[in-house]
Formats: sequence, C-alpha cells, structure tokens
Amino acid sequence: MDILRFILLIPIYLIKAFGKALNFVIRAFLFVLKPIIGKIEWSIPFWVEPTKKFLDRLSELIKKYVLQVWLAVIIIIIGIIGYNYYQAWKNNQPKPIEVAPTEYVYAGGSLYEPTTRDYTRAEDNASRYYFTIYFDDSVAPVDISSEQRENVTKGISISPNVKGVWSWVSEREIKFTPENMWDIGKTYKVTIESEKLLANHIILDNKEYSFTIPPFSYNIVESELYQNPLDPMDKNAMFRVNFSDPVNIESFEKNLKMALMENIPSDTPSKNYEAAKKRVEKNAKNSNFVVKYDDKKITAWVRSEKVSLPEVESSMILSIDKGVRADGTKEETTSLASKSQFIASVYTNVVKGASLEVVEKEDSSLQQALVINLIDGINVDKFSQEVKAWVLPKDKPATKNASEIKNRSWSLDYDDIDHDILSKSKPLNLAADTAEEENQKLVSFKYNSEPFKYIYVEIGKNIQTIGGYKAKNVSKYILRVP
Repeated sequence: MDILRFILLIPIYLIKAFGKALNFVIRAFLFVLKPIIGKIEWSIPFWVEPTKKFLDRLSELIKKYVLQVWLAVIIIIIGIIGYNYYQAWKNNQPKPIEVAPTEYVYAGGSLYEPTTRDYTRAEDNASRYYFTIYFDDSVAPVDISSEQRENVTKGISISPNVKGVWSWVSEREIKFTPENMWDIGKTYKVTIESEKLLANHIILDNKEYSFTIPPFSYNIVESELYQNPLDPMDKNAMFRVNFSDPVNIESFEKNLKMALMENIPSDTPSKNYEAAKKRVEKNAKNSNFVVKYDDKKITAWVRSEKVSLPEVESSMILSIDKGVRADGTKEETTSLASKSQFIASVYTNVVKGASLEVVEKEDSSLQQALVINLIDGINVDKFSQEVKAWVLPKDKPATKNASEIKNRSWSLDYDDIDHDILSKSKPLNLAADTAEEENQKLVSFKYNSEPFKYIYVEIGKNIQTIGGYKAKNVSKYILRVP
C-alpha cells in the first residue's frame, strides 16, 4: 500500500523539488550579480503559495484514497491505450474510392464523304466507298470490347437505311462500310446519339451530318475531224462523251442531234449578227451519226456521216437535250449541252507556217533547211513546183517615193516585195528532201545561203492536199538565215 501511495506522490514531490531548486537558482544568481548591479529585491510570486497548498491538499487526498486514485489512473491509462488503438484501427480500414467530378469535353466532328465511284477498275465492290466521321478529340468509349469496336450496333444510324457495318477506326474516327453501292444522286443523313455511342464525358457539338452522292452527269470532253488515213477524202466529225455512271443508251441516243452549220464571219457587223445567226440556223443540215460505247457504258464516241468539205467555214455541232439518265435510275438530266467541231472550207490556209533551220545530217554535218508546215499531207513533187525563194538584197533599192535604205531589215516588209525588188534579188535554189512517204504534212527543202541574209519565200495557191483542201491565197514569208 505504501509503495502504491509513494508512486502516486512522486509527481507531487518532483514538482515541489523543482520549485525549491528554481528558488535557490534565482537567489544565487541575484547574489552573484549584487556586486555588479547592486541589490535587487525579489519575492516569491503570489501564485506559488496557493499552488503549494493545492499540492499539499492533493497529497492528503492521495494518501487517504490511494486505491480509488489508482483505479482512476488505470481507467485513464486504459482509455488512452484504447483510444490510440481505435485510431490506428480506423486509419487502417479500407477507404471508399472517391469519384472525381466529371470533366466534360466538347468535341466536334467532320464527315468525309465516300469517294466517287471508279468505273475504270477491273474489279470493284461497295466496301471501297465507305465514309468516315472524324472527331477532334478522343470520343470512343474505353470500356468496350474489340468485337464491339468492329461492329457498332447502337448510338448511330443512317437514313435512308443502308445495310452496312459501323466500326471504330481509332479513338477519334468511326467508319461506315456499305454492303451495296450508293444510290446515284441521293442524300443521306447520319444521326448520332452521343449518350449511347460516345464516352460519358463527351458533349458533341453536332449530332447530325449529311452527304449527297453526285447525280448522274456527262461531259462532251473532246472532238476532232477524223480523216481516214487510207482514204483522206473520207472525213467524219468525232465527239467523245464521258459519263459519271453507266448511261442508259436509249435515253442518250434519243436526245442526240448533229448538224452541219456555216460559221458566221468574224467581220459581221453587230447589227447584222442576229440576222446572220437565224440564216445559218435555218440552213443547218442535219447529219446522221453512229454511236459506240465502251464495255462499261461510261464513254461514248459519236461519229457523224461522211463530211464533204464545205464551200465556207462551218462547224459540226453535237447537241444533247435534257432527259438523259443512268442505267437503273429514273432521275434525268435537266440541262442541255453542245459542242462544235470546226470544219475548214475547201479553200483555206493550207500552209500553217514556214521557218529556216539548221539540221544535222546522218554524217553529223550541218545542213540549212527551209521547213514548211501544212494542215494536211501533200504530194511533195507537185508542191515543190509551187515553192520559190529569193535572197533579198542587203540594201533596199531606191524607189520613186523613197531613197535607198542601207542594211535594210526586211522582216515586216511583205507589201514592199514587188517585181522590181525580186529582179534585184538572187533566186535561191531549193531541193526537196526525199522522204519515205510520197505525201507529207511537213516538207523540208535544202538550201545554201550566207548567215543573217533575208530570204523571201512564196508558195503559190495552185496546190491541193490529199484531203481535198485547196490554197485560198498565195502564202508569203520573209525569213532570216540563222
């Protein structure tokens, strides 16, 4: 019992001992400083005496109720230990996952339309003509399986309904692959239900997209006046028409018309133009034609009947009326189209041009050559008889109205070349080059002359090409020797 009582009183004894020791230290300190700073009056603070009485009273209570105090101490110790244990247990319990607040992302999208169908391919199928919607952020759900990525069945639809497969290409791109070809000229609408298709945090700017498959169309891409190489007098106007899709032959051919029409002269006064137009339209001559197609019916060649060279410049005009449609469709074209092919008159400018050149011969030596370009092949021997050339004098001779001009540049003096000038010029010997073919469109003549001399070339009008074209006028050229 005494041991228990002593243990409880140890804290009180220590407090009193500390108080006495502190009092002694302070007084000793003041005693040491007294010779230096003088005497300092110090007294015990007022609260020391009440505290001493409290500790004495507490000691009497502990001595009197030692068992009760020990019981209280034990209870307090048990309480402290229990509280600490509880805190440790509580801190070690599994904590619930704290769900972070959802951060919504606004995303936009762009639809990339199916490519235009390519009928030139040997093998073609609908899967090549897919379309995609590309989003500017990662929008695909992360919790879907690979099977669900390859075959999306909810949250997106197309109208009118089309059989096909939706699939995620990436986190930002979804693709639709059709089972069959798209209908020509039809508009399709795509609708997205973002809460079913996309991740929960995505807010889509645009939930509807649309695209239109191009309607059936055609284009008259080129024309030419075809001349049969075996019979140059046999000519036909040829037109090539390209279609966007296989054409319905019946609807195309019933809307075709071909006619030969005179050209209105370019020098017709504007006040007379309408009258001239009505006249040539009235006198237009319809032409029969034949049409051939490629195996896929996306290209047609329209050929006129045999064309005889007209007396005046004319054009063969191909007209296509509205009402043409593609195979398997009802929608028809609503506009007209036409193209003209120029047909020169029988009397025309046969010579296209002439030039002086230096050419390399087979033995690598150089040869001066006059090269004449024609619109059609011509008999070289007969043509050679109509070609003459002179070397013009260095100085232009004096005339009645003008004095002599030294070192004359003759380039543009066509009108000044008369009999008097030619009498003072030196005739130039021309030798036609032998060619494998009798008839040529490009005829070359050998000649020899000093460099930088001016050559006057005259081509008579008594010439006719193998295709029936006749020279309208005498052709004149002034050329400088290179």
